[in-house]
Amino acid sequence: MSRWSDVDRLVGTAVERYGRLDVMVCNAGIAGRHSKSLLETTEEDWDAIMAVNLRGVFLCCKRAIAQMVEQEPIGEARGRVTGSPEQQNRETLAYARSRTPFPRLGRPEDVAGAALLLACEDAGYVSGVNLLVDGGWMAY
Repeated sequence: MSRWSDVDRLVGTAVERYGRLDVMVCNAGIAGRHSKSLLETTEEDWDAIMAVNLRGVFLCCKRAIAQMVEQEPIGEARGRVTGSPEQQNRETLAYARSRTPFPRLGRPEDVAGAALLLACEDAGYVSGVNLLVDGGWMAY
């Protein structure tokens, strides 16, 4: 997701297959071997994380919105863009478990439900908002 050509191909394939792009979920992210303490983080680690986690979101939003503004609206929306974080290593998972009142971590269907809510016509005038699907993470 860090290269324009890949993002362009992703959106182009969706439009070719379905005739339009109604939802872009920006959920690509990397950490894993690149997640280290500040003093251990190399420039290569930093560049890899920023390329996907920031540049990727920018490229996906830019390409998706360029497509959406050219489409006829369905209801009152031409499309919606949403995103979700991902935890990947044991330390991060343990920390996440300690931060939420739920007896489990989030599941893909939790994020999918929120994405569907935002993508449906009943979402009305909701736009440009960060909907936290975090099991109460931000409450602590």
